[in-house]
This record gives sequence, C-alpha cells and structure tokens, in this order.
Amino acid sequence: VHRTEHFDIHYYPSEAKLVPVMAAIAEEAYEKHSEDFEHELENRTPLILYKSHRDFQETNVILQELHEGIGGFAELFKHRIVIPFTGSLEAFREVIYHELIHIFQYDILYQKPHASIYSGEFLYSPPIWFMEGMADYFAEDNDAIGEMVLRDASFNNNIVPLTQLQNFNRLSSPYLGYKMGQLAVGYLVQTYGREKIAEILWGLRQSRTKNIDHVFKNVLSVSLKEFDKGYRQMVRKRYWPLIEDKELPSIVARKLTEQSRFSHNIKPVWSPSGDLIAYITANDGFLEIVLMSAKTGEKLNRITKRFFRNKYEEIRTDSSGSDQSLAWSPDGDHIAFIGKHRDANYLVEVNILTHKLTHYVKLDFDTANSPNYDSIGKRVVFSALKEGQTDLYIIELENETIKRLTQDPYNDTHPSWHPTKNAIIYASEREHKNRLVLIDIDQQTEQILTDSTLNAISPVWMSNGESVLFCADLHGVYDAYTLNINDRQMTRLTNLITGCFNPTFSPDGKRLLFSAYDNGKYDICVMESDNILEEKVETTPVETQPVAILLDTDIAEPNYRIAKRKYSTRSSFRLDAIFPEFSYGADGLLRSQIQLSASDMLGNHRVGLSVINQTGGYLIPDFIAQYGFLTHRADVGAVIFNYHQYHLLGSIRNQRGILQRVTGAGGYLSYPFDRYHRLDLQYSMYTTPFSYNFQTRDPFDYFDRGLLSIGSMAFVGDNTMWREWAPYSGTRYRFEIERSFPTLGSQLALTNVVFDYRNYFGLGRRTTIATRFLLGGSFGIDKSLFYLGGIDTLRGYNYEDLVGSRLGLFSVEFRIPFIDVLYFGWPIRWSIGGIGGILFADFGGTWSDLQYGPDNPYNMFDREGFRIRLDDLKGSVGVGLRLRLGVLSLDFAAARHTDLRSVKPGYKYHFGLGQAF
Repeated sequence: VHRTEHFDIHYYPSEAKLVPVMAAIAEEAYEKHSEDFEHELENRTPLILYKSHRDFQETNVILQELHEGIGGFAELFKHRIVIPFTGSLEAFREVIYHELIHIFQYDILYQKPHASIYSGEFLYSPPIWFMEGMADYFAEDNDAIGEMVLRDASFNNNIVPLTQLQNFNRLSSPYLGYKMGQLAVGYLVQTYGREKIAEILWGLRQSRTKNIDHVFKNVLSVSLKEFDKGYRQMVRKRYWPLIEDKELPSIVARKLTEQSRFSHNIKPVWSPSGDLIAYITANDGFLEIVLMSAKTGEKLNRITKRFFRNKYEEIRTDSSGSDQSLAWSPDGDHIAFIGKHRDANYLVEVNILTHKLTHYVKLDFDTANSPNYDSIGKRVVFSALKEGQTDLYIIELENETIKRLTQDPYNDTHPSWHPTKNAIIYASEREHKNRLVLIDIDQQTEQILTDSTLNAISPVWMSNGESVLFCADLHGVYDAYTLNINDRQMTRLTNLITGCFNPTFSPDGKRLLFSAYDNGKYDICVMESDNILEEKVETTPVETQPVAILLDTDIAEPNYRIAKRKYSTRSSFRLDAIFPEFSYGADGLLRSQIQLSASDMLGNHRVGLSVINQTGGYLIPDFIAQYGFLTHRADVGAVIFNYHQYHLLGSIRNQRGILQRVTGAGGYLSYPFDRYHRLDLQYSMYTTPFSYNFQTRDPFDYFDRGLLSIGSMAFVGDNTMWREWAPYSGTRYRFEIERSFPTLGSQLALTNVVFDYRNYFGLGRRTTIATRFLLGGSFGIDKSLFYLGGIDTLRGYNYEDLVGSRLGLFSVEFRIPFIDVLYFGWPIRWSIGGIGGILFADFGGTWSDLQYGPDNPYNMFDREGFRIRLDDLKGSVGVGLRLRLGVLSLDFAAARHTDLRSVKPGYKYHFGLGQAF
C-alpha cells in the first residue's frame, strides 16, 4: 500500500511503476475537484490499481462480471476506486478524474452512507445523466468520438428530454447517455456559472429523495423541464448548422451492412483480390468475423462462429477501439486476429478455405491487439501491453518466436507493414495526442511524421508504398486522410458529419472502404472514387529526423518514493452494503430479506448475513450467515443457517400450512475450470423434521427431528448471453450428486441426484424460446421427497400438488416483448417498462415406490395409434406477463390443464416475484 496526502493506493509488485503516475494524477484531480466543490473528503480514498483489464476483471471488490467496456468504477459504501491501466496515459488520467468525481458526489450527497440506510436515503439517487455527465465534464473527457455520437443523436432526433432520463434504458447505448449528460452539465456551467454545480450538489444533500427538479428551482430558479428546453435548443444550434457543410455517410457511400440491425459492424478489411470484405460484428450477441461480397454486401461466411467459446471469447481491440483488429494475409487464404480465451491472449490464424486454424499462438502479455502481416505473410507485427507498457512486437509464424520492436513509455498501437520494405508505420500517444511514427527496421531508426495538433489513428500503407492512409480529427471529426511520406503533404478524402474509421483502399485503388457511425450504430461503407475528395491540407511541417530505436535498455523511473506498507485485512474490514429483497413464491408466502455484506478492502474476505422474514405466524426471523475466502482460484467458505420450510396441506377449501425449522452449518468449495464451467463441493450438518421431507425406512412421530450429515458435488456449466436482465441465448446446467454419511452422524442413509438443464434460443433481437428440463431422484434405504406445483415448476397446479422420491419436469416458454414503457400522469408522473409476454407449456410428474409398483406401474401416457393422452404425467398450457425488476421479475400466469388431446376448462392463476428460469 502506498500512501499519499489523500489516497491509499493498493497495488501488486508488478504494478509498482504505475503507482507514482496514479499518485500524481489522483492528487492533481483531488486539488481541482476540491476547489470546484469547496469540499474536502472526510476520509482517505482507497485506490485499487490493476496493471491490465484482464487483472481488473478478476477483482473481488465487486463480484459482477466486468466486460471490456468498463474502464473503472467507484463504489458507494467504502468510497473505493478500482481502475485498470489499459496502455493509454490519457485514458488513465480521464478515468481517475471521472471516478474521483463520483467519490466527491457520494461524500457530499450521502454524508455517511451506512447511517442513511435506516432512512432509506441511499435508495435514491440524482438522475444518472447528472451524475455521469458531471463526472465526464469535470474529467474534461472531450474528444471527437463523444461529439460524433451527440451530433448523430441530434440529427436523428434521439436527444431524450432530461426529464425522462433518470436512467439510460431508453438510449441506444449508455455511452450516449454519458455524453448527453456531459453536454447538459456544460450548458449549465456556461449559462449559470461553474459554482452552481457545487450548489446543486449541496442542495441534493438536503433532499432525502434527491429531487433534482426541486433543487434546480431553488438554485437556478428554473424547473428541470424549463432547463431541458434551453438545453435542447442549445443542442440544435450547436449541431444542425453542420448539415450544410458536411455529408451523411449514407449519402456519399453505400452501406453494406444496413440490414444488420442489431449490432455495430466494424474493422473492415479488403481481401487481396478485392472481391471480398471481412469485418467484425456481434449481430448474434458475440463478436465474430464475417465475410461478405464487396459488390452486394451479401453475407458469405461466418468464419469464426465455430471457434467461439472453444478458441476465443472476445476479439481484442485497443482501448480506443480504433485499431484494425483484423489482418488478411497476402496470399488471400488466411485471416488473423487476436482473441482472448479463458485467461490468456492468442494470435489466431484461420484458413478461410478449409475453415481450420493454421496458427494458435499463446501470447504472454496482459493484452494484445492490432495484428498486421508483412509483405510475404511470414511475420505478424502486433501491439501488446505488458507490465504497464504498450509496445510493438513481431512474431515469426514459422517458429512462433516473438521479438520486441519498440521499448518506450508511449502507447504504441495500430502498426502497418510497408508493402515492399522492412518498415512499419504506427500510432504512438505522445504529448497527449496519437502521432504517426515510421520505423525502419533495417536501419533501426524511427521518425515522427505528424504533430500534436491532431490525433492520427489507424494508419495503413497505400499500395504505392509512398503514402499512408489514416484517420485524423483535424477539424473535430474523424475523416480519412493520406500523408505523402516524402513531402509530408496531407490530403483529405472524406467530409462526413459523423466520422470515418479504419479506412482502406480497394486493391485497384478505386473504392474507399471504412466503417461509419450513423443513426446510433457503425456500418461498413464503400465510397466510389467520384465521391472521394482530393482536398490538400495545410499543416505545420514536423521538423524531425530519424533517431535510433533503443531496445533492451532500462527506462528511467520517476524519482518518486513508493511505499511498500503491508496490506492489512483486519484494519480494512468494513461494511460494504445493506439492501433489501422481496420474493413471492409458489407457496403463497411473501418474503422480505435484508442482506448485509462486509469485506476487506480488496474483497478477498467476505462476510454476508441474510435476515429473512416471511408471512407465516412466527416472530423470530430466519437467517443465513456465511464467510467466503476468495483470494485464490478456488473459493472456499463456511455457512451457518436457521430457516423455515413451508408446506401447504389439505384440500383447496380447507388448506393449512406448516413451517418447519432447519438449523445447521456447513462449508463449501467452488473451483472454476474456465469462464463457463466450475465444480462445487459442499458439506453440511443440520437438523430438520422428517415429516413431509423424507420417506424413511423406520416409522417416526410427526414432530420428530433428526440430524443429517450430507456432502454434495455439482458440476455447473453456464455459457448464456444476457440482454435486459434475462438470458436470450446459450445453455446452463447443474448436475449434482448429494449423499448422506451415517458414519459422520447422519440418521438417514440416502443419495440424491438432480440434473437441471436450461436452454435459450434467440429468435431475432428480443424474442426467446426458453426451455427447462429437470430430473431428480432419491435412492437408498431412506429417500428425500421432491415436490411439483406452482408458478416456479408446474403451472396450473397448486403448490406441492405432486410429491414423490423422483421427479421429472419439462417447461418451454416463448418470450416476446409486450410493452416497452407505460407512462402514468397521476398522482405524479411515473412509468414502468420491460413488460414481456409469455406463452408456456409445462409437463411434469413425480413418483415413488409407495405410490407405484408392479401392481400399479407408473404410466406416463396412453397411446392409441398416433394419438397420445397423458396419464400419470401432468401437463398445462397458458399465457402470462413478466415485468422485469432488475435481476428479479414479477410474474403473472394463467394456466389450463391439458392431456395433449384436449385443454381442460378453467384457469389456474399464479403470481410470483423472482420466479423466471
């Protein structure tokens, strides 16, 4: 741990060189933010540093999956900031500034978050456009990409009123919401003064519900609605005049991927013959490489689909997303990319004719991207991050050896090999801008070609070897340019109103291929020569000479003392969060649950306590307390529990329920084999009533309790892909074997086997067919009892209508969007959204030796020719509605019995909270 005046920086030894950089930026940001808000943070702020996004994804500070688009986060209760280094110092600075703003916000708004839990204040937040927009504004996160998405949203009337932007659910992407918020905060500062931001924050501090409309009236003397009118008028004045001088991509170029409506289409590259184009898309929910016709745009081949999950999970790009990512070999038979598989990066080369991998090389780097072939296809140059430094490397494909090409403190990316010479041009982040640099490998020299007034990215050599094609934000918009290496003449080729990325000329030099942003997404475009500009650009000459490349030398470290204080788990252990949950199950009980979690600063040691209260006539609440140790690959932990099971007895007219207490303790181990598979081991000892739970060899009294000593082993798989809080594609399953141990004190001898399999098949972007197949059986002298019936298993039947020592269940749901948003105007303006419709069918049954035998065999169905009628197997069909409430769902279902020959009259209605499979 390294301590500065205001921060505790937690780091691993391999990250030491980044610590002084982070410390300097953080203290600079603190001074600036403190002055802006006239506020000093009450406590020191923990900064948790990771040297790469790969390490960041393995953090235990939070347990949610962190995808590539998340550049860091700030946490409310402990005021921790967690940030990876992705190679760019500019991006590193912006993220630190951004996340520290959130800490100032939390410190001002919530004062003491744990104390505000009792008032419920922490459940309220100012609109996210204000929180994130303010963070982006004060981080000075201004670039051509942000301006591009705002221009596009303005032209397409997608600027959502701030009054309807409490969250970003209505937007095409959260990034647009960040930029809209940043622009709104900028308008507020320009119109009312920078000091008003602090006044608004302090006003929100006094508001328990964080009502920004009320605070705006007090501080700005305008309502949020009136402020929004002025803001949107400013947006129109800012962007609409640009239409006169610039062109829409769809007007001057032909979109080849316009029909690919559900995903960005990026990183296009010509085949050497010029008749094919390869590009990256995620139209089916994962990144893959697709080949299409250069003439018609017709999809011809999904060349990497078969390798997804088996050989890669992600296709690597650099942190800016503007690298090429794909390389087509000079012979036209191979495409190379860098993919992430499990915990490693691989150079993947695919033969597009045989659909087989020709090279699959593990790269020992934190991340890698931007592969590019040499002129004969024997070597590949790429950019890679290792130990906090991004440099260029060359791999010899024949023997798969890797050689370092650059070693400097800059972010070296986007390399492109000269068509005939042993030279490479690349982009290097220097003096806060990406500048083009030319390397002569034979002479071991490099030369800077562009100045620091613009960002130059994605360079590729022209076929003549004398000029370079690249993108630059010279006028605040990324357009395509060429640069003659000899006389340094820049020529502008496009004048787009949004932006142009990854441009390349066709082999005959007559067509320009690029990806362009339009109406909220990137598409692959081809521009004919008639529409290509030839506009000479006057620039300041860069007076640089080739200088020697210094390799294998020690880079001087900053003269900064780095503390190496030992990390203390005990002193950093604090409460993380307290939050409520509610559920309404098939048993008809409404359960409220309060969850408390605490951990050390790095989240390696976790304690959780769940206190559960349910309608049922007893006063003492249930609880589950557990401890988890997450430092190593295998998670281990212990649990103590006391809870009640509920059984519903009697007929429909004379029902009664009983609650049975289960008390015990246990331990567990969870070992992940990879991203999709893990092994769970568990052992527990507990006391429980035997009635209604077990079928025993010896008779027992109704109130008898007994001790069980049980171990279980489960193999779990999950490769589902999620959208809008629900899985829409993939499979997940759990195969579990559970066995009691009489030698360890168990009063019952039994073995349980349960297999739960669920599959999701997407039909289009928002419609899913979901299936569930559940099998369970109990074997041995004693047996466990399984129940079916209710909204979470067999709809159309009452809770626990079916009981036996074995069960089978098959459910299928056709899930469709029904209502996106419902707005209400009374008593206040409010809305609900995400209401889906479901059509379902359930088939299931239970059986046991006591119910069925040789004289009364279990008969699933009767067959008469080709006609089938269900017998002991039960079935139902029905319709329902599902309202998404974050990760939970509020379900309503209306079901009718069926025997496959007819549907029986009369509906059975079910309600449930959190029951979707």
